[in-house]
Amino acid sequence: DSVDCMELAEWYGSFEKVGGYPGGLFGACLFCRARDLDERPLYVGPNDFRCSNCEAEGTAVEFFARMEGITVEEAVPRLAMLVKSRSLQRRRNEQIILWGIMAEASRYYHHLFCDTTEGEPGRKWLKEQGVTARVREELYLGYFPRCRDGTQLELIEYLVNLGYDSDIV
Repeated sequence: DSVDCMELAEWYGSFEKVGGYPGGLFGACLFCRARDLDERPLYVGPNDFRCSNCEAEGTAVEFFARMEGITVEEAVPRLAMLVKSRSLQRRRNEQIILWGIMAEASRYYHHLFCDTTEGEPGRKWLKEQGVTARVREELYLGYFPRCRDGTQLELIEYLVNLGYDSDIV
């Protein structure tokens, strides 16, 4: 299913968001009504939910069916209508987002290697080894500069400026 379970859960109750991307939600169980928020028995992730108290668990479709008091078979077309009407967003495939980030990071490091003075020593060394510019382009070689604090702040800023969520990056 392509519906985000976390988005559905937030329709029906208030939750505390935990963790980075994609994170999860914790809160009172909407099924057994367990309200001990210190334990927050209901966990909702992007793909599923589970309650440590009543052991309710399942997918976004099963969550919706339980909340609406209908069968899973009845829930599917109703969810499809909500997505079609844009009342619910379709979840973007997280893997596609991460592949996009990797592609942009590769492009960024390739640019550093080919087009900056920082990449010059590497280009010179490869030329001495007989590696041509054509081969460099075919292999899409890049340059990863030394960083003082172990982070790549320039890359992070570049990716965020392209529109990627800073929690993902």
